[in-house]
Amino acid sequence: MSVSLWEILAILVFVVVGGLIALSIAERGRVWRIRLAIAQRQGLTRSEFIQHFAAIPERVSASVYDYFSGGDATVTVSPDDSVVDVWNFDGDRFEEALDLILGEMKIPRKAADEALRQFPRNVLTVSELVDLLLFVDSCRNA
Repeated sequence: MSVSLWEILAILVFVVVGGLIALSIAERGRVWRIRLAIAQRQGLTRSEFIQHFAAIPERVSASVYDYFSGGDATVTVSPDDSVVDVWNFDGDRFEEALDLILGEMKIPRKAADEALRQFPRNVLTVSELVDLLLFVDSCRNA
């Protein structure tokens, strides 16, 4: 019994398409878990979030809130939110978010890199991300 090239190709296409479908289902599950985690905790409105960080420039806290909420008024953000568990940030996603927030704050990434290296701790919560961006902003303005 010999197998033709077309049969091998058909099996290969079946396996690849099946894998892509499995990845799509896994990604939808991940997104669903993130949305569920966000919905189950108590966040702050934009104005409450900015007021929570009243001692720092509003552009810092507003930029962070706007990034996480995506401009959606139904999405609330808590300073205590874990950037990993609630917002699903891993290393690459964190770097992308940081680039976007720095851009919103009009801080070039190259100007921020030295301050980022000097920041004394890992960022685990949204509040610590605000602290990091305040630190970057203050180093740039020093």
